[in-house]
Amino acid sequence: MATAKKTNSGVVYLPAAGDAPRDVLTWHDQLPYRVWVHSRNVAGSYKQLAIEIAWQGDISSPTPEAEIKLRLEMAKIRVGDLNSNNINATLLRSIPVGQIMETHALMLSKQSRKIEGKKNKRVSLVKAYEIETYNFDLAPLPRTKSKIEEAFLPMIEPRPENLELRATAQDSLLIAYVYAEQVKTGSRMAAVRAANLLGIKVSLAYVGIRTARKKGWLTSSGTNGEVSGELTKEGLAEFKKINGQSLYEKHVTEVFEKMKEGK
Repeated sequence: MATAKKTNSGVVYLPAAGDAPRDVLTWHDQLPYRVWVHSRNVAGSYKQLAIEIAWQGDISSPTPEAEIKLRLEMAKIRVGDLNSNNINATLLRSIPVGQIMETHALMLSKQSRKIEGKKNKRVSLVKAYEIETYNFDLAPLPRTKSKIEEAFLPMIEPRPENLELRATAQDSLLIAYVYAEQVKTGSRMAAVRAANLLGIKVSLAYVGIRTARKKGWLTSSGTNGEVSGELTKEGLAEFKKINGQSLYEKHVTEVFEKMKEGK
């Protein structure tokens, strides 16, 4: 019985009747990631148009045919400035990946609130998908920590200061809930975002998070400084007991709805 050939990379393209193919895709496994590169034939030379990093796992498994077909179709319609420089290591190092991941988390958070606000409303969909666009001013991060924190400030959503929340057990559980929701989005600034959404100081957010963990309401990875945590079974039960969802709507959802309406 023949043993399957072990592979960790490959190339795929659409035949071009004896000519060099127009679009060529290659994949390269650097586990646990798979890197895809798309090049296009421009006047006899290949130019890199795109690079994608995707989670692959612990094994270099074959790419499903359906995925290959979709990627080839996407390559055909991809547009770009063919006169610009090739994608290279220097260019990739200049991309502010941390800020991009934070804006990704911010948009997820915004959409979560938007979806939450539509739960009890009838919505008529015009398209099979929903889309919303933003304009973030991203720049390469400075080297010092204080400057890095300043660089992320434009991504914080402004809202009125909240003078109602304190360091009580109930308020701490609400803070922990909002923090855990930000952790879910992948934000590395979950405490800052939780404080922003609730309109409180970051120092109060940290107090609330610590209190919730001491009471067994919020999990911890055990690694100091790591951004992690979700409500425990006891935390979820207590959150339901204090009618936490209504508190969230009062301190977050309703505030941003009023701001949106200009009130």
